Amino acid sequence: MLSAAVPTSDPATPMPLDGDGDVGAGAGGGLANAAARAKAVRRPTINLLNDRIPPVVDATAEAACIDFQRFLTDFTDDDGVPYYLEQIRSLPNHDSTTVFVDFAHLLQSDELLAELIKSQYYRLDPYLKKAVQSLVQQHVPHYLHIRVGMSDEAQFVREFWVSWYNTSGFLRLRELRTNHLGTLQAITGTVTRTSDIRPELLYGTFQCEDCGTIMKDVEQEFMYTQ
Repeated sequence: MLSAAVPTSDPATPMPLDGDGDVGAGAGGGLANAAARAKAVRRPTINLLNDRIPPVVDATAEAACIDFQRFLTDFTDDDGVPYYLEQIRSLPNHDSTTVFVDFAHLLQSDELLAELIKSQYYRLDPYLKKAVQSLVQQHVPHYLHIRVGMSDEAQFVREFWVSWYNTSGFLRLRELRTNHLGTLQAITGTVTRTSDIRPELLYGTFQCEDCGTIMKDVEQEFMYTQ
């Protein structure tokens, strides 16, 4: 709850009172002078976006991030090889940013986490990417950043993705309902038309045609932004 105290007068100089005990205006005063003094008082501004307001922390999602990172680290195949760690270490060799995860592996290792991800995938997806990013920083740190634009100092953290396969059950497109929003689902259908794969512009450098000013590394958010 935000509150603000507005001073009415100088504490060292009490405001005069008239005969009835009300606030007066002095010798040549009156209500007009009292109103003028009230207007002269500077009211403090209230910052609704106070920096002291703590950010909201999604404790469940943070815990899922830790558990998913532990799964990627500890899971091994039949030969005892860390299956997903090896995949992460080989990302630079393939110039890839995607980790392919077998949902059956997660279901076998941590059923509770698997069900949580499947039911609240949209909520947890950024935290799953964060777990992959953390492992990349630990095992292949040189692949964590990407140089963008013409500046050698302009480096941004590379974004990584998690691709799932071998999920249980398939849904036809006509079977999708609103209760499936935000969940992890596998769908089946017939592809009737395809288009060419085009690169996506993530950061752009632009030059003003009038003054020649160069604006570097303008982030593009699913649209062409100058």
